[in-house]
Amino acid sequence: MPEKVESEEGPSDPTIDANKRPPPTEEKEGGTKKTPECSVQKDEITPQLNKRLEKGDLWYLLDVRWFKHWKKYVGFEAWDQQQMGSETAHPGPVDTSCLFKDREREVLKDHLMEDLDYSLVPADVWKKFVSWYGLEESSRPIHRRVVEHGLYVKHCKVEVYLVEFKLALHPDVDTFVMKKFSRADTVEQVMNAVKQQFNIPEEKECRLWHKYMLSTYDLLKKLDETVQDAGLYTNQLLLLEQKKDDGSWPRETITYSGTNMSSVRSSDINSDNRTSSSYTSTTSTTTSMRSGNTSSYFDYHNQPSIPGTCGLTNLGNTCFMNSAIQCLSNTYALTEYFLKDAYCKHINAKNPLGMGGSLAKAYGSLLHELWSGTVSYTHTRHLKATIGKFAPQFVGYAQHDSQELLAFLLDGLHEDLNQVLKKPYVDMDIKSDNKSDKEIAKEAWMKYLQRNKSVIVMLFQGQLKSTLVCPSCKKVSKIFDPFMYMSLPLPIKKTRDLFIYLVRVDPTERILKVKVTVPKHGHIGQLLREVSNQTGVDKDKMVAIDVYNCRFHKIFDIRDNISLIMDRDDIFCYEVSISSAQDPNFTVIPVYNREKVIRTVNYTYGSSYSSTYHQLFGVPHLVTVPRADLTYRKLYDILVTHMRRYVKNPSKMQSKIDSKEKATLTPAGYDEVDKQVGNGNADTMDTGDSSDNKTADADNDAELKMDEGEKDDDKEKVDPRPADYFTMCLVNGYGSQVLRNLNDDDTLLTLNNNTYVACDWDSGWKGDCYDLDEAEMKENHPSVFNKSDDDKKKNIQLLDCVKLFANEEQLGEEDPWYCPSCKEHRQAFKKFDLWKLPEILVIHLKRFTYNRYWRDKLDAFVDFPVHGLDLTDYLINREEPDPMYDLYGVVNHYGGMGGGHYTAYAMNSHNGKWYHYDDSHVSETDENHLVTSAAYVLFYKRRVNGQPVLLRRMSSYTHRDSQDEPDKKEKSGSTTEREMMETDNDRGAAAAAAGAVPRVDNNVQSDDVFNANMDSQT
Repeated sequence: MPEKVESEEGPSDPTIDANKRPPPTEEKEGGTKKTPECSVQKDEITPQLNKRLEKGDLWYLLDVRWFKHWKKYVGFEAWDQQQMGSETAHPGPVDTSCLFKDREREVLKDHLMEDLDYSLVPADVWKKFVSWYGLEESSRPIHRRVVEHGLYVKHCKVEVYLVEFKLALHPDVDTFVMKKFSRADTVEQVMNAVKQQFNIPEEKECRLWHKYMLSTYDLLKKLDETVQDAGLYTNQLLLLEQKKDDGSWPRETITYSGTNMSSVRSSDINSDNRTSSSYTSTTSTTTSMRSGNTSSYFDYHNQPSIPGTCGLTNLGNTCFMNSAIQCLSNTYALTEYFLKDAYCKHINAKNPLGMGGSLAKAYGSLLHELWSGTVSYTHTRHLKATIGKFAPQFVGYAQHDSQELLAFLLDGLHEDLNQVLKKPYVDMDIKSDNKSDKEIAKEAWMKYLQRNKSVIVMLFQGQLKSTLVCPSCKKVSKIFDPFMYMSLPLPIKKTRDLFIYLVRVDPTERILKVKVTVPKHGHIGQLLREVSNQTGVDKDKMVAIDVYNCRFHKIFDIRDNISLIMDRDDIFCYEVSISSAQDPNFTVIPVYNREKVIRTVNYTYGSSYSSTYHQLFGVPHLVTVPRADLTYRKLYDILVTHMRRYVKNPSKMQSKIDSKEKATLTPAGYDEVDKQVGNGNADTMDTGDSSDNKTADADNDAELKMDEGEKDDDKEKVDPRPADYFTMCLVNGYGSQVLRNLNDDDTLLTLNNNTYVACDWDSGWKGDCYDLDEAEMKENHPSVFNKSDDDKKKNIQLLDCVKLFANEEQLGEEDPWYCPSCKEHRQAFKKFDLWKLPEILVIHLKRFTYNRYWRDKLDAFVDFPVHGLDLTDYLINREEPDPMYDLYGVVNHYGGMGGGHYTAYAMNSHNGKWYHYDDSHVSETDENHLVTSAAYVLFYKRRVNGQPVLLRRMSSYTHRDSQDEPDKKEKSGSTTEREMMETDNDRGAAAAAAGAVPRVDNNVQSDDVFNANMDSQT
């Protein structure tokens, strides 16, 4: 059953279907309309680019490279004014083809990033662009709606990636159709689309189920709930059930006590035994999948497990959340607080900075399931939906930073459980003159506690001393701030390795792959110098270019920053024959290869149409040509000579004609290989000294001759191909717009380095003579096999990162400090010191680097201790307890930017064993596997009196009897806030002020004392 494509207003993917693409006369959407002047275009477009996102509006995706070409053409930025209106800067037809993974199905590439891969423009801007420039034949419009996320914090964003479901009709769960929806669509809209898909009358009463985990189906009760709020995710199976004529439903509804939804066993839906087979998902055809025997809902939930070793289902890129939750779940003091429901009476529903207790309740509910010991894995749908209501950045199913999620979760739990019901105004400005560090720190901490008191503060928060020194007047400013985690920089080199493709001026040389090491924030001139050092090519005769999709995306200036180069970019260094663009005799021109492509579109109503367009292929060229006396034929000879290594004459079996005719039909100038321009002169370039070249030339000459034994009638055959391999024209820098055709006559050509020439190949000659594999063949320079400094250097120690964190540094020009003494902004010297450390120390390794043009991940190996992390040398407050910590959790990240995968290691407080958490899969491991280069967030627990904290077995988790509370409070020896803060000499008071949890019973926090301590702060 083919999938039916909905209209824009419907819940389906709003992109245009290939089968509904209008014929050429309609497609151009007014493409014949006269294009306004560049200044007019800029004035019309600029205000619309600043348009705010409004729910329901349509925005379009543009290839960021095309958009940058347009900006250059209209002089959008001040530095583009020089090329404003230039023919070569003309962007040509709007091109989106580079954004598709599957152009026919209109599936976007994975992990596209805004401003790096695409730009978003309003619908009016898109219409203007298409009316002015037309739409490239191989492209499709990509438009998406603006959706609103968040319950209390509203946030609008363009939904670039839609969610795709498997739609099935009860009872056949094995036959489904793939269909795309917006996360802003309601369950009712989805149900109506499923009805329409299976031709079910709209008035027919139905209900919709969704399958999650292995064998569970939940009923979607709230029809007005959005796809996002319902927690539905990509590739999830949605099952439509029709009500019987007698008013009953085919399957009995079974209510699971742990959720608010109704669930049904998959064996009740389809109990047939079937064998497994592979399947392929498409949006236009019916897809069938066969699954094996399915276990029942109750069989699954009755599987026993060790408390705390329950996995978490990946709902679609939710591994970042799963890994953070598993480590937090194994933070025993916090988990016990939730499992015994101590948090319930501390919920602050009126805190405007909190979430009304909903986050605490959702997290508490999840912990009960994780530690029940009856479930092998569960899901985070409710918690994720709750987080999304207050933090729209986590809405959807894109990959996110696990540390950012952890920071939000801890901060949210703190505000939900904050015992300060009405936060007073507190002046945090502390006069530090003539005060000791101890006095300043204590005053700052006391003021902080007036507004913030929760279990999160007690367990996770410490205090950091920040010192600023004015370089002019030597004014010293001291600030003591609370911190929840330490973000540590990695002491790595400030260089990066790049692979460069060197194209030599000698046309017989293959492309050479070279590895160079350059400063991360250096300039292109330094890159060219390194290439020169490796290869001996004169750095002044090289041009660095970003080559993308067979075209020159960016020709770098030697002053451009290397940070403009991303790791995925293909950077070519072209050797040229001149060292200056102002050379009076020669110039260097960019040259593209193009071929004509025929595209046929078949319509659903039976008709079709065909159109042709030129498509780039091969590696583009930089060719040196004379400024004077240059004709079409001379230019053609130079280009053919330049491509002689991979452009071969056809064999005589492909063209059997007499030698005279064949010599006439062979492209002119092919044998004039000695007329290459070189060394800045018109001197003959020696290209035939090697035996290999001589042999190749002899072979080519031999192919021009006919065997004497050929039959006479072969002479009558005529080769249908034209005399030349290709014709030439002038094009824009994108290679998509013909500016002027070049005629084969004696007219003198005037070209410069801003002139782009396209070689439009005859399809016959290209197929017979152009060796694409040889053209793109690369050889490796010895540097490619050299180990980088990263591979050779010793391991980084965690304390090296702490030392770097505590080192003094001077603020940059873009981030000065206002000196209250000088009354001016100064580049002050800044230093961090640890003053008060928390019971639970979370360390974040800053592996990800961001700037405007470049994003990178540092995969350096950091060696961190599993036992005995000693921070004594970095804790300046000597009255603090010994800062000795033991590891109990690790969040790992594998892969690069914009994707990758998160897992976790955590020590279970039930049995003291280590486990590996990989979404729903949990397995036992040992300490030898914990320290890897993937470690991203580390969880440490403070020792007591120099000894590791003993683990208490968790035999049962029953809710506390509220009637026992008064007795428990009396036994706990509750203290008042005044008593807790009065003296720093009292160890228990100091520990409480530092965020420590009082301990009893073999160094483990007692629930009685814990709750009494919390009560005393209320």
